[in-house]
Amino acid sequence: MKLLNFIIICSLISAHLSCADNNQSLDKMAEKLDGEKISTVFAHGLFSNNKQKLRFTQACPDSDDVLSFDFPENQSEQGYGLYRLIGYLASYWNKPLNLSNMYMGQNKDIDTIHEYIKNTISDDKPIVLFGLCKGGSTIINYTAQYNPENMKALVLDSSPANMPEILHDRFMDRYNIPQSWDKAIFRIIFPAYPENAIPPIQAIKNITNKDLPILIIHSQNDTDVSFLHALKLAQEFKTQEFNHVYLARIPYGKHAYLMEGDQETKDAYLQAVHTFYKQYKLSHNQIYALDSMEPYSIDQEQIRLEIAQSIIDKQFKN
Repeated sequence: MKLLNFIIICSLISAHLSCADNNQSLDKMAEKLDGEKISTVFAHGLFSNNKQKLRFTQACPDSDDVLSFDFPENQSEQGYGLYRLIGYLASYWNKPLNLSNMYMGQNKDIDTIHEYIKNTISDDKPIVLFGLCKGGSTIINYTAQYNPENMKALVLDSSPANMPEILHDRFMDRYNIPQSWDKAIFRIIFPAYPENAIPPIQAIKNITNKDLPILIIHSQNDTDVSFLHALKLAQEFKTQEFNHVYLARIPYGKHAYLMEGDQETKDAYLQAVHTFYKQYKLSHNQIYALDSMEPYSIDQEQIRLEIAQSIIDKQFKN
């Protein structure tokens, strides 16, 4: 089983290596921003750190006011054994990896966001929470647990609805391993993931502010976290009667690297986020912002049919 852990972790790392993080700051936007100035708290994805925010400053309301932090997995692996070896090898690829501290959006990941915001931002200062991949799942869980009153909007990029499902989609489906085993196998590979974990899709019902603006962004050909996760999140937010939920369907693009895709993909991404910010009178770039969020509106019946079709297609493929 430890050998299986090693193979799967190496596969996950390699999926993130074809596009290395570019930690150089993006160019400042050409036009003066309009709307309410606001801080963005950016939650990074797997195998990255707080510097990942530098790839997304152009997609935040105010590129000069983007804050971030490191999740516990960035701490060095202690002790000896397979996990220490995996962490050591990952360091050669400049990918932080501490399996003992990979809470995968639960427990100490949530605590880390809470402590960072509490110690860095005053309670009355408005913020946007922006999460990438696991970071997006974590900010859903954080919001559900603490319901911060100063949060003005939620941006979820390529975010899993349920972390163990990713492993099933990418590996276990190939070998017809029952989906009921997902969580048990996931916890063997990521031992810090708690037995009583609440997946983001189940945490949504605990978010009390039903008027919170929410933008879900996802590539329709994402091979790491399938577009089905975005559909499920959108459906659940609408089922729980959230009033301002939008889905930006990016036709193609690599998982977590939509801002580094071709110009058409990048422009589609920036159009979605800045139209969203404009809709809610937050700082935005008029170059990209449309006058309406209509292109990103959600039809619940359409989403339901898409989810059903995705499941059928997946079963047929297998």
